[in-house]
Amino acid sequence: MSNGANAAETGLLTVVKALTWIVYVLVSAAEIFLAFMFVLQLLGANPSQTFVAFIYRWGNLFLRPFKGIFPSAQLGPVAFINWNAVVALAAYAVLAWVIGLALGSLRRRLWKDRVVEAPEAQAAAGTQPADTTTTRDNVAPRH
Repeated sequence: MSNGANAAETGLLTVVKALTWIVYVLVSAAEIFLAFMFVLQLLGANPSQTFVAFIYRWGNLFLRPFKGIFPSAQLGPVAFINWNAVVALAAYAVLAWVIGLALGSLRRRLWKDRVVEAPEAQAAAGTQPADTTTTRDNVAPRH
């Protein structure tokens, strides 16, 4: 493998890793806001209070694709169960899991190709490939 291809593959690994982190950060934010919103609505929190309004504003942003799926169940004069938030929590968790699996699989495949081709690249460059019979601690494995 040429140095240019190796650098491009390393760059692609970095991009895939960054995308994985971005997905997890966004989904974590969505899950946090939705969970807080669900609990605050369940307990009948005052929506005019600054913190509650902040949580509702951001929670509703993530809830938007799921609004109207189910009606809310009233528990009292102000408290209710927002079933759409429950669906959104589950959907975002599944979405993150599927995207994480796909990106992880791509990352492992890129890493495997890089590790397998590394000795070939070293041989082409005239250097000795690493000794693959030793373990991480540089101790020969027992047979």
